[in-house]
Amino acid sequence: LHGRPLVEADVRADAEPVVVIGYDVWRTRFSADPGIVGGRVRLDDTVRTVVGVMPEGFAFPVNHEYWIPLRAESPSGAWNEGPEIFAFGRLAPGASLESARAELATLGLAPRAGHSDSVAADRLSVRIRPYAQAFAYIANGDLILLFLALLLVPPCANLAILVYARTVVRQEEFAIRAALGATRGRIIAQLFLEMLLLSGAAACAALFLVQFFVARRQLLPDSGANPFWIDLGVSLGSVLYVGALAMLAGVIAGVVPAIQATRGVMQSGLRARNSARLGKVWSAMIVGQIALAVVIVPLAMNLSWGALRPGMVGLGFDSEAYMTARVQFFGPAARFAELQGEIVRRLEAEAGIAAVAVSRILPGAEPTRQSVALEQMETAGPAGAPPTLRVTANSVGPGFFEMFDAPVLAGRGFGAADFESERNSVLINRTLASRLGSEQGGLLGRRIRFTRRSDAEVWHEIVGVVADLPANDDLPRLYQPMTPGQTNPLTLTFRINPSVGDSADRLLAIAASLDPALVVDEISSFDARYQRATSERTDSVYLFAVVTLSVLLLSAAGMYALMSFTVNQRRREIGLRSALGAPPLRLLAGTFRGPLQQISTGVVVGLIVAYLVGDVIPYETIGVRRVPGALVVAALCMLIVGALAVAEPARRAIKLAPTEALREAG
Repeated sequence: LHGRPLVEADVRADAEPVVVIGYDVWRTRFSADPGIVGGRVRLDDTVRTVVGVMPEGFAFPVNHEYWIPLRAESPSGAWNEGPEIFAFGRLAPGASLESARAELATLGLAPRAGHSDSVAADRLSVRIRPYAQAFAYIANGDLILLFLALLLVPPCANLAILVYARTVVRQEEFAIRAALGATRGRIIAQLFLEMLLLSGAAACAALFLVQFFVARRQLLPDSGANPFWIDLGVSLGSVLYVGALAMLAGVIAGVVPAIQATRGVMQSGLRARNSARLGKVWSAMIVGQIALAVVIVPLAMNLSWGALRPGMVGLGFDSEAYMTARVQFFGPAARFAELQGEIVRRLEAEAGIAAVAVSRILPGAEPTRQSVALEQMETAGPAGAPPTLRVTANSVGPGFFEMFDAPVLAGRGFGAADFESERNSVLINRTLASRLGSEQGGLLGRRIRFTRRSDAEVWHEIVGVVADLPANDDLPRLYQPMTPGQTNPLTLTFRINPSVGDSADRLLAIAASLDPALVVDEISSFDARYQRATSERTDSVYLFAVVTLSVLLLSAAGMYALMSFTVNQRRREIGLRSALGAPPLRLLAGTFRGPLQQISTGVVVGLIVAYLVGDVIPYETIGVRRVPGALVVAALCMLIVGALAVAEPARRAIKLAPTEALREAG
């Protein structure tokens, strides 16, 4: 919009520090000053000259507001130091993603001259993928979509049967209209329009809910806003898509049942009213949805308990007494190693701070899961690969476990020698020791390695087992000693004494006095940062549990209505048998026999499938807690709902007066 973009000359080491600013910053922070080009602003520890202003709406790559030159080399000149790099490319005209991948695969990557052999050429690879996939990718996405599709089966089956039942009970109306001259096509058209109005109203409600809830969802909690190129609002394509679904629903739920329900009416007139029955196909659908409900109930209970338990159990320490901050240094790793030790020492000398420790990431908020293999478990699997276990890994500094009062259960903790770069010691938590199938002390001295990292051939010795940290989940965790300067940025955690001063101000003052390139930000209480880091996972579990339970409630209501319809279809039969002298208990037993057979069959099938699914789904590895007796509760729940569904219409049918039953039969 104004000035120029960044150019190649800006990335030279001796070039003047410059910056390009975004439109919103230019308008709000600089009052849309057209003479801003040439002005100077301070970013972190550097004063930069503004060389350009981007147009409105540009915030690439996510929602960024400032762009500075990326230096080709780190300040120390070492090849393996500096920031993480992402490369963006635009496909040439006519090129496809597959052709680009094939072209890059033929180029190959050679190791840089002068670096050590620890990073071999065969470990360097090129991966190209669509940019949006970094934000839209969901682990096990196909499995999640399959499960969500299965969640739709019970309400869809209920809807199909209920719409058919609703059409059937109107046969008398259709017969009268046919006798008065209405054509079959007119009756079918009326039913189609009725269902189209219902599906259209549902479509409008769905679009409103999407606009009200989904469009307000923050995809990236730590980014401040969603990517500028993502629009979660309702678009014209969404409206047309939902409208097409509403039309399809009108055809399937309106026309198809109408054709079947009016066939007998048009052939036999008034004698055909209420002659339709729910046949074997409908009975199979009832059995199937009961079985599916029995499978889903335990999973919903496990998900709900997995989401509720952490808050009930607690972190295992007084989290209100802890503060955290992110520490980042814009300089060489050797200098950062010195500053890291100095800032820890100065904080420990403060009267309001009881203990200080550093780690790669906040404990309990580790976002990645890594595969590890134990040395003695390296027996070949089906494809010749060793068995692996998914763990959460973190790198920690001295005094980390002591600060959180997490005891060493077996072996020893990290000592001063472990924080030397050549040492390969690791600690594992109680849960990982249990998953490895050995007593805590029996794993000491065993070796473990990561299977999907650049150092996959490096073995690490297990020197100790520590308590679960935090104590409110059962995730297997592995800890490595973090050498000074190894991680940049790092997480600083310290235990405070609230009655003595403001520790946050002291931390900022200490960092400013040590080095202008040392940046400390994201200072907050442990609780606040922990909740922010885990909110996405917690929200997803809550949403998943709520959706599952909602579908189950709809299924239970639908099953009640289905059973009511089935029994109501036999009202006249029950009334006639009562008029002929059949005792009430015998009538009740006959009424319950058929529906309860369907319910029992569905429950048995569901229990078998649920038991098999429970062995396949790795509940523990995804943070889900198994609820004891969940299968029994699910079976009893569906049996009770089914019995209640039959009881009320059966009671009404038994109380039907014989004269009224004869009148209905006539």
